Amino acid sequence: MMKNHSVALRVAVILIGLSAVGYAQAPTPPTTGMAGTCQIPKERAKIVCNQSSGFLCVNTPEGGYVSEVFELRGRIDRESYQLASIGISVQNDYTKSTQIVDPPSIQIDDRGYFSARVPLEQTGPYTITVKATRLAGETERQSVVTSRVLPFQLKPENIALDPDIKATPSTDAKSIDVAVSLLGNCSFCDFIGASTGGILVSVVNRITTPDGSTKEVRCQTTTEQQGAGRFQLGVPTLPGKNAMTISACNAAHGATCPALAPIAFQVEGAGDGLTILSPLPLPAYAKSAYPSIPFSFRLAGAKDACVEVFANRERIQACRAGDDIYRVNLIPRIGVNVVTVSSGKRDIPWVFGYGDITSPFAESKTMTVPGALKLSLSESFISHVIFPALNNFLQSDAFQNVFSLLDSEAEDGVQTSSPNIEGQLTEMLPICRPAVSGPILSIALRDRPHIGRAKLESLVMNQGSVDVALNVDDLLVKLNLMGDKDRDGKNDGEPLPMILSFKKAIFHVRLEEQEFQGRDVFLVTSKYNDCDFAPDHYCKHAPTPLIPKNLAGNASGYGHFVACEVAAAHESVLPLCRVLNSLNAQTDIISDKVLSALNQALVCGGSRALLTAMDNIRAMPLNIGPIAGLLGPTSVPLGLTFAGSTMIQPSGIELEPLAGLGDKSFFEALPVKLPSVGLIRNPSQAETPVPSKSLELGLTEDFLNSLLMLATWGGQGKGLLDLDLSEPSFENMGVRFSELCGLSQQPAAICPIRPRLKELLGTTLANQGYLAADQPLLVRIRGNRALAPRLSVVTPSEVPMIEKKEGVVEEPLGSLIEFELPALELSLYALELEENRPPDATGNRPVRLDQQGHPIIRSMLTQADPKQGQIITLELSTLLVLEVGELETDPNDPSQYRVFLRPLADRSRLVLSPVPGTNRTTIADENFGDILREKIKVALVEYSRKEAGFYIPLPKEVQLSSGNGNDAFSLLGLRSLSMGGEGLSLELSPEANVITIGLEPILTQILRRAGTQVTVRLPN
Repeated sequence: MMKNHSVALRVAVILIGLSAVGYAQAPTPPTTGMAGTCQIPKERAKIVCNQSSGFLCVNTPEGGYVSEVFELRGRIDRESYQLASIGISVQNDYTKSTQIVDPPSIQIDDRGYFSARVPLEQTGPYTITVKATRLAGETERQSVVTSRVLPFQLKPENIALDPDIKATPSTDAKSIDVAVSLLGNCSFCDFIGASTGGILVSVVNRITTPDGSTKEVRCQTTTEQQGAGRFQLGVPTLPGKNAMTISACNAAHGATCPALAPIAFQVEGAGDGLTILSPLPLPAYAKSAYPSIPFSFRLAGAKDACVEVFANRERIQACRAGDDIYRVNLIPRIGVNVVTVSSGKRDIPWVFGYGDITSPFAESKTMTVPGALKLSLSESFISHVIFPALNNFLQSDAFQNVFSLLDSEAEDGVQTSSPNIEGQLTEMLPICRPAVSGPILSIALRDRPHIGRAKLESLVMNQGSVDVALNVDDLLVKLNLMGDKDRDGKNDGEPLPMILSFKKAIFHVRLEEQEFQGRDVFLVTSKYNDCDFAPDHYCKHAPTPLIPKNLAGNASGYGHFVACEVAAAHESVLPLCRVLNSLNAQTDIISDKVLSALNQALVCGGSRALLTAMDNIRAMPLNIGPIAGLLGPTSVPLGLTFAGSTMIQPSGIELEPLAGLGDKSFFEALPVKLPSVGLIRNPSQAETPVPSKSLELGLTEDFLNSLLMLATWGGQGKGLLDLDLSEPSFENMGVRFSELCGLSQQPAAICPIRPRLKELLGTTLANQGYLAADQPLLVRIRGNRALAPRLSVVTPSEVPMIEKKEGVVEEPLGSLIEFELPALELSLYALELEENRPPDATGNRPVRLDQQGHPIIRSMLTQADPKQGQIITLELSTLLVLEVGELETDPNDPSQYRVFLRPLADRSRLVLSPVPGTNRTTIADENFGDILREKIKVALVEYSRKEAGFYIPLPKEVQLSSGNGNDAFSLLGLRSLSMGGEGLSLELSPEANVITIGLEPILTQILRRAGTQVTVRLPN
C-alpha cells in the first residue's frame, strides 16, 4: 500500500483525475447556458422570506407595476428577537423625492410576516428601504427596487443581430446574438422598468431541421446589460430553416407583448455529428414508459452500413436499412447510462438516466423516499443504554432545570394539530373525542412544576408495544382551571387556582404500534384501562396510565391529590373554591374527574404529539463542510418523518422513516424543469440483512442518491461537484506540487495530472505559441443540474471488465461500489502569474490571486469576459467502480479504524468529449480530449494496483456535545459515543441496495447530582 503520502493527496488524485469528487465555492458564471442552449445573463435572485431568513427579510417585488401603489411583503424574526420598530421609505431614483410609509399601515402577523402598501406616485425606478430595530442588537436595513411603468413600442430599429441574418439570411453560426435597445442613448428615461427587471425580452426560434422535424427554442431575460435599456441574448440555431420572433413587454402591456415579425434564415451544415431521432432527448427515461430504448439517429458524414455503439460496458452495432437512419434497441440499466457513437476518430456521447423517477416537476410534485433509512435498536441497547441514560438524567440536577424552560404564564389551550391528525386520533382513541355540548374547560400552568424524584422502574418490550413504568415522588403542579360555558372562545371570569400534589405516583405508559389506513403509527396508551378500577356500567375501556391504587395524594390532610388553593383564589371564585374542596372531601368526585382528565391529557396529548411528528416531514438540513479549505458551509435540504414502516418486538425496535427532499425554492432554482428531472430510484427487492449489532443504521441506495442529488443541485457555484481545481486550491489541501513533483527524487503518482499545461494538455499549445509549457491551469468543474450523480452497491457481474490490460486483471476481494457521474462540464483556463514575485525553487512563478484569494483567469479572448475565455470546455462522464475492503483497527493508530479503497480501472468507463463551439484555439478539439483522457486513464490504472490503494481513517470515538449547549445531547449529558474491539461493522448488500453500519456503542454520560459531577459509561 502507499505509505509516503497523506490520504488528502490520494483523494486529490481522484479529485482531479476523475473531476468527480471535490468541493469549491467559485464565482458564479455570467450566463446560465452551455453550448446549444440559451446564452442569457443570470437573473437577479428572487427572495421569498421564510422562517430561516434571519431577523429582517424582504420579498423581492415584481420589476414593474402600473398602479400607484403595490404591496410589499417580508418577515421579521419575532421568535428570536424582540422588535422595537420598523420603518419603510420609498425614494424615486430620478427625482430623489422620498416618502415614509405610514407605520400603522404596516401589518405584522403573529409569525412575523409583514405587508405594507407602498406608494409609487410618479413613473420611474424606485428604491424601497426597510429598516428594522430590535431591542438588543444592531439595526438592519434591506433595500429592493421596482418601477412604476408606462407602455413602450418595440420597433425594428431597436434590434441588432450578430450575424445580421436580416441582411444575409444564411449562416453557419451555432447561435445568434440578439441585442434589444429600448432607450437609445437617454440616461434618465427609464420609465419602462428596464433597470429593475420589469421588462421581459423573449426570443423564440422555430426550427425545421433537414429531416423535417420541428423544434422550438425559447430564450428569455429580464436582466438589463450595460444600462440604457439594453438586453442581450445568445439564441441557439440548428441546421435547417430557422424563424426567430422577438418580443418585449412590461406590466403596462398586460397579457399582450409587442412583437416583431418573424425573421427567417437558413443555417447551413450537417449539425454536430449526431442527431438523435428517437427517443426524444430527455435527462432521464421512466422505466414504466420505456422497457427498452429504441435508439435511432443520423450521423453526419457516416458511410458505413453499421457503426459501433458503446453502451455502458457493452459494444454493439447500430445499422441502417435502406436509408440514412441508424437503429439499435438499447437495454438500459437502472441509473446513469453512458452511450457513445463512434464517428471517425471520435466518440460522440449521449448520457441519460433510467429507472423509476421521483420528480418535483411531475403531476404529483411529491419528493419523498419511503424507507430511506433502516434504523434498528436492539432490546439490549434500549434496556442497557437508553433506559439507564434516561434514568441518570431524571436523577440529575439538569432534570430540575428542564422546568425553567417552561413558561409560567397561563395561556389558553389551543389546538395546534391539523384536522387530519384529530380525525386519526378520535378514530383510534374514542377517549379523545371532544365534547359536543356543555362548557369547555381548559388548564394552564401558573407556576413551574416541582418533582422531588423521578425514576423509570421498568421497561418491557412486547410484540407491537413498549411498556414503561415511571415512579414519581413529591410531584406538585399548580394550574389555572378556566371555563367557557357559552363556548364563545372566551373564559368566563377568573380562573380557579388548582393544585395537583402527589406524594407518590406510578405512571404505566405504553407506546403502542397500530396500523391506520395502510401505515404504521404510534399511540400513547397504557396496560391499564378505567375498567380496572371503575364499575362496569361506568367505564369505557379508556387507556389509563395512572390508576388510583398507584397514587398517594398530598394535596390535603385526607390524602387527596387535587385541591383548589384557597389562598390563591380571587374573591369572585373563593366560595366556589371552598365548595369544590368540601365536595371532594365528601365524595371524591373532583378527584375522579381530575384523574380522568389527567389520564385523557396524557393519552391524547402524547398521541397527538406522536401523530403530528409522524405526519409531518421535519426539516433536518444536513450541514456539509468546510472541507480542506475548498468546500464552504453547505446545507442539504432534507426532512424525515417516521410515517413509514415500523416494528416493535421483544428483540427491539426497527424504524424505516420516509425522507422528504428539498423544498419549493430549491427546485425552482433548477435550470431544467421537466418531469424527467429528479431522483432515479432503485428500491430494494430483497430483505434487509438481519441486524447483528445493538445499533444498526441502514443507508439505502435511494437515500444516499437523494443526498448526492441535493448536494449537487445546491446552487450554481455551491454544489458538491462545482469545483475549481488549481495549484492554490491543492495547497489548501496540503498538496504542494512543487515539492512532490519538482524537488522529490521520486515524483508522486499525482504528478502526471498536475494542473499545468504540459501535464494536462500536452505541448501543442506551447509549440504554437499560445502559452508556456509550464503555464498553470484552472480546471473548473460544474455539476449536471438535470441528471444527478448516483452511487450503487454492485456485484462483479453487474460491472464486468471492459478491457483486460496487463497489471489490472486481479479479481476484487472486497465489496464494490459504482459511482456514476453524468455529463460534468470541465472548462480549462490559463491563469495569470505574479510577474513581480520571484519563482520558486523549481522555477515556477506563483499564481496571481484576487482579493478573495481566487486565481485570476488569463482569458484566451480579447475584450471578453475572462470566464468566457477558456482554452476549451469538455464533457466528462464516468462509471467509476471502487473496491471497498474490510473495516479494521488501524495498526499504526489503534484509536481509529480504517477502510481500504481502490478504483478498478478495468471495470470503470470514462468518456471525455469536447463541447462543440468552446475551443478558443485553432487546434482540433479532439486533440485536447485525447490527451487529457489518456492522462486520466494512466492515473486510474496506476491507482488500480492493489499495492496502490489507500486507506480512509474512521474515528473510534465521536463527540456528541461539549456539555455547554442547548441541544438535546448537552441537556441529557451525552458527551461521546465510542466503539471498542469489534464495536463497528460495515456491510454492503447489493441484493438489498443498502449499506449497513453496525455499532456496539459505549456511551459516555456526564451529569451533576447535588452539584457533584458524575461520569457514567453505558452499558456498565
